[in-house]
Amino acid sequence: MRWLAAIVVVAASSCAGPSERIAANTTAVRQLAHSSGRRFERIASEADAPAPSLPTIKTEAVAGQGEQARILDAVDMIYMALTGVEDQVPWWVAPLVWVCIALAVLGIGFIVWHTGVGRLIKGWLGIVTPTERRAAELTASLIDLTPEQAVAAVAERRRADPTFDAAFRRAAPIRTPRRKRK
Repeated sequence: MRWLAAIVVVAASSCAGPSERIAANTTAVRQLAHSSGRRFERIASEADAPAPSLPTIKTEAVAGQGEQARILDAVDMIYMALTGVEDQVPWWVAPLVWVCIALAVLGIGFIVWHTGVGRLIKGWLGIVTPTERRAAELTASLIDLTPEQAVAAVAERRRADPTFDAAFRRAAPIRTPRRKRK
């Protein structure tokens, strides 16, 4: 009889999802536990009575054993249903992970470039930007220039590259060419 009840419970609950089966079995366990508690109270009060009724105690005890068996069956069903439950990751976690990865890559790139390691890597790879190529051509042309042409070339370089101009201004007091005063 007990196995037949277990088979009926399994068949009936197999149509529902794991979380529904867990909820249904948890509710059944709770109801049966309250019922058993009331039975044990009746058994205790009957046993403490001046003239205890043994048939009442026996009936309540047998019924309590049946409820305990049903509680254990429901707990077994909960354990079986738990195997079908999967943790769900919220939808926003995956995009958040990709955003964090992108920010980390950008941060590493920023740090590498601004610490000078980027220039070192660029030099190893032989990457020459058009600005650097023009600067190299201008510097190479300075070799055969007269002093006036050299000053004009430096002025052109300062005009073309604001970073070079700022660095030149800082170095200008040290590297000012000697000129004749009029």
